[in-house]
Amino acid sequence: PWEAVKRYEAWASDILKANDPKRVYIGYVSCYGYTRLLAERIAEVVKAGGYDVELEDVSAVSPDACAAKIHAADAFAIGSPTINRDALKPVWDVLACVSTYIVKAKPAAVFGSFGWSGEAIKFLSERLRDVGADVLGSASARLNPDEKELAEAEKLGNALCDALEK
Repeated sequence: PWEAVKRYEAWASDILKANDPKRVYIGYVSCYGYTRLLAERIAEVVKAGGYDVELEDVSAVSPDACAAKIHAADAFAIGSPTINRDALKPVWDVLACVSTYIVKAKPAAVFGSFGWSGEAIKFLSERLRDVGADVLGSASARLNPDEKELAEAEKLGNALCDALEK
């Protein structure tokens, strides 16, 4: 029986490790670079706040790997443009791999760009709330983000920093 206990301790040890400094994972998918611009602005603010940031295009990595990074982070943000009135499949694939037990009450944010309707933000927010994440807010841009929309991304980055200070 002690062998099983040792395996459980080894498995659980990653979860028990505290990140110092705290870590934020920002995953996104971007078709024309507009959602990426929002992600980069959020990342700049979080880095300036003194936190480690990993910024990643989730379409270039396996969904399991992205979910593992979300699990290991102290907070996370996920972004997608709206195409055909929805978020893009790579983002949904990542969220399908996220454990509700690990992200419960974890600070989270959503962001994305859109051309017409912008439903991706709403759907991603709903999904994150459904898995128990603490959704702090969202930022969006109609096509190429202007300064006002980039300022919203900055506010979102600041909200993530504020949540990590608590």
